[in-house]
Amino acid sequence: MRLRNQKRKSATSPLPEAVADGRWRIDSGLPMVDIPGRIMSVPLEQTETAEFLRAHEMAHVKITPHKHASQLAAEAGVSMPALQAVEDFRVHEFLKSCGFKMQAPMTRHELGATMEQVKDPKIAASMLLAVYDCNAQAERVREALRHSKNFGTLAANDIEKIVRSAVNMFYELCSKNFKVRPLHTPEGFAEVTAPVARYFDSLFSDNELIPAMEYASYPRVDDHVPWGELSRIIRAPLAAPKKSKHGVRRVWRDEGVIPVAPYRLTIDNKVFARTKKATSGGTVLVDASGSMNFSEKDLINLIAVAPGATVAAYAGEGASGVLVIAAARGKIASEAAISKAFALRLHGEDADDDDDCVDHFMTGNVIDGPALRWLARQPGPRVWISDGMVTGVDDKMSLNLRADAVSLMRQHNIVRMNNWRELLDAIV
Repeated sequence: MRLRNQKRKSATSPLPEAVADGRWRIDSGLPMVDIPGRIMSVPLEQTETAEFLRAHEMAHVKITPHKHASQLAAEAGVSMPALQAVEDFRVHEFLKSCGFKMQAPMTRHELGATMEQVKDPKIAASMLLAVYDCNAQAERVREALRHSKNFGTLAANDIEKIVRSAVNMFYELCSKNFKVRPLHTPEGFAEVTAPVARYFDSLFSDNELIPAMEYASYPRVDDHVPWGELSRIIRAPLAAPKKSKHGVRRVWRDEGVIPVAPYRLTIDNKVFARTKKATSGGTVLVDASGSMNFSEKDLINLIAVAPGATVAAYAGEGASGVLVIAAARGKIASEAAISKAFALRLHGEDADDDDDCVDHFMTGNVIDGPALRWLARQPGPRVWISDGMVTGVDDKMSLNLRADAVSLMRQHNIVRMNNWRELLDAIV
């Protein structure tokens, strides 16, 4: 009897030694693999679901880098839920390419009980992404999301949209990195899993840009849109500013010795003031698209706030845009020079000088990403004046564009402000 049980176990037991060096310990239990420790736990029953789970863990041994998951997450700069969800999706894509039938690892009852404990939409999204290829399981997750007390219909729709955009990004990266065979080798982790996981993480970050859920439900969001091309960087004619109040401002306070603005008693009680030299140094990047309602006069006011900073504005149309440097090294451009730079570069070298320059200045975003990369190369502190509604080619919004913008801001310590007055208030 003992011999027959042993034969039955060996008949279904996986053989990780076939794809990885070293001796492995195989346990019967819930699916799990510790690749560095050479330990695998899998169900050993002779069922389709058990066979699929064994294949899943074997695929991890073959295509996942042989490091602890926490180390992989730290090196990639991503959260564990994002890493596990995207890598599980990559494993399932690999199994599909090998002809495996995708199975549902959890019953409807088990999944429903699990989803009732989930209150974080990011965890819910990671659960859907991990089984996106397992049709029956994915449908069960969607059903659980719709009926969960923790998520309304709108939240479920947003989660579906975010997961689909991550899947689309995955496929696009696979097509771009076909030389490393991202589905079949550990190299695919760095080429596909890591960037998609970073993208996924950014969608649930309520920090520098608008919340991901609001962005995802915006009616013009497309699944995947490329950035437009930063076709030119133009330095408008710069000249030394006139000696006036440029670079000096008043700081209003509610404490002081001599009240100079009694009319402010009914406004904010800040009736005292002191003169302060405006900040110098650093770089300010201005989103000059139409949604910002930002004029050349606003740009001149901003330059006055930071006279020693490099100040640049950008805008785009169609598939490209321009960036105009309006101040550098204490010198500034005039309103006319800034308008002309945008008019000529956006509408051609032969544009009429009498064109309505304001219309040329107020166009689309299109090149937020390339402009932020320009800002990342400039001296700090770095400030980006924008409403955060980034767009790409044809001025279309996309979740992947938002993720890229958030990543750039994090990596290069870029602070976003809604308008130049916020910058004025931030200078102390």
